[in-house]
Amino acid sequence: MQTDSDYLEHISEFSHEQLVLFADQAVGLKGAIAIHDTTLGPALGGCRMWNYSTENDAITDVLRLSRAMTYKNAAAGLALGGGKAIVWGDPSTDKSQEFFRNFGQQVERLNGRYITTEDVGTTEADMRQIAAGTQHIVGLPIDSGGSGDPSPATGWGIFHAIRACANEAFGTDDLSGRRIVIVGLGKVGTYLAEHLHRAGAILFGSDISDDAIKYAQSKFQLTPVELADAMSMECDILAPCALGGGLNETSIPQLKTSIICGAANNQLLKESDGELIQQRSILYGPDYISNAGGVINLSFEIKQSYNREWAFNRTTKIFDTMTEVIDLSKTEGIPTSAAADLYAERILEASN
Repeated sequence: MQTDSDYLEHISEFSHEQLVLFADQAVGLKGAIAIHDTTLGPALGGCRMWNYSTENDAITDVLRLSRAMTYKNAAAGLALGGGKAIVWGDPSTDKSQEFFRNFGQQVERLNGRYITTEDVGTTEADMRQIAAGTQHIVGLPIDSGGSGDPSPATGWGIFHAIRACANEAFGTDDLSGRRIVIVGLGKVGTYLAEHLHRAGAILFGSDISDDAIKYAQSKFQLTPVELADAMSMECDILAPCALGGGLNETSIPQLKTSIICGAANNQLLKESDGELIQQRSILYGPDYISNAGGVINLSFEIKQSYNREWAFNRTTKIFDTMTEVIDLSKTEGIPTSAAADLYAERILEASN
């Protein structure tokens, strides 16, 4: 990989502690690890496998995602810093045992400053192979002593974040009869759909996978929506659960919802998009507050024996955190996205 001055400027602007670039041509490995902040503890963040268009896209992604992990972990009350890893490749064709073992060795060289786990494009099985190269890993399969797939915990946390937003916007956290559009029915989106269905919500959804749509139709009475129409559909709650950047100056004017709260990382294309949402009197549940259930769940593997009941009970507190962020937004007169940052920054400052 090649670096340019833009990366150094980004690292300086957002105070990243470390950016590691690595490659091994023999196994087809090329990637990066970004450590943003270890004030609260070692940096925890997933390993994302994606077929990036350019090196600039790859490095920009790992820098943005690692910073978001600092804020997510801090706001969730975890003794963990923020980091992220990316490996460049097609998850359907470019994986191998040596590929992930080598990546694990890259993690091990950081001596515990970064703890890796599952993310977009990587699986529990991949974690097992990465563990052959490093001890600094969580999210291993249950039969290997880990907590397994973090998606159920993430979906559980988003459900409670939506409840908190509904309580603010509608005066009640009762979701029965609410029209909710889920954009992206991957693992997390599907778990969220299950909880919303049980709560009596009327579900609509879109996904690039026909199988995912058919499953949600049969299990949760979800009504399919074309992907191009999902973001602008009239509803009570919009839950973005695919890739980030979907909330921007083009899409925000088309929104017909009272609440936005979902699983996708970096939902706002630019920080100023939070102001655009506020100007439309739409309540935005900041993504890293909403989707912290996964890291909360994973944190229970670190320095203790994993207990699913304890982890999921702790995840329900996302309701309280979201409520506090919304209250801070009103008190300070700032968008909820800015309030979430302020909430996390105060925690970081208090620990210095």
